[in-house]
Amino acid sequence: MSIPTPSRRTNLLELLSELCRRRRQVTIAPARDDEGAPSLHTRFLALASNAVLLDWPVGGLANLPAAGSTVDVQFDHDGQRLGFRVTAQGRTWHNAPGRGRVEVWQLDLPVRIAPMQPRRFPRVDVAPTAPLAAECTSLTLPEHRFPVRVRNLSAGGLCATADHRVARFLQKGAIMWTQFRLPGDDSPVEFVVRVAHACEQPDRNTVSFGGMFCAGEDAGRHRAQLHRLARFLARPHLTPSPALAGTASAGA
Repeated sequence: MSIPTPSRRTNLLELLSELCRRRRQVTIAPARDDEGAPSLHTRFLALASNAVLLDWPVGGLANLPAAGSTVDVQFDHDGQRLGFRVTAQGRTWHNAPGRGRVEVWQLDLPVRIAPMQPRRFPRVDVAPTAPLAAECTSLTLPEHRFPVRVRNLSAGGLCATADHRVARFLQKGAIMWTQFRLPGDDSPVEFVVRVAHACEQPDRNTVSFGGMFCAGEDAGRHRAQLHRLARFLARPHLTPSPALAGTASAGA
């Protein structure tokens, strides 16, 4: 990891100060390349001597540890999508002008802020359109079938939540058969899904997971399903999910 020069360090701190002053919206995602990795939305709040402070996200951090996790931070500035990768220091309190004592998420100061590269498979949030329910079946234990709620979709996979009682079927690497109906399409789409990550959320009695679409035995059918999904994802009313591709580096 390179050490920034004093001038670069000054420019970086000036940019962070401006972002905090303007209370810019920020997106946080785990620093991993899984297509279904969940993301959080909050705002810049303030700079500390050795940290940048964000508003504590509404609804908490889902399955992200408050301290010790490496996260990607992404935001818009002057027409660009910028980002950096840092380690989370933890949850703490801060006296915010006009707001009093508020809960904040404290992150390490970055040593580099860089333009973000687009994801290989851009994701879109499906919650704003209509609740998207899917059904999953374990390929190794086909008698186990359960519903899930899809949060976002891409041509590469999905991110969803399910009842915590089915967490044992959603371990990393598990293979499932899933089907769901896209809004405006009466015929279900079907995919083989490999679980890329999963984490239980005891406070909500749910498990969240991300899965990658796999071709399975019928490559032609898989391509046809992807074509239907691509048409749906291209609809202009869908909202792109601003999750990171994980390309921002902490070093120069």
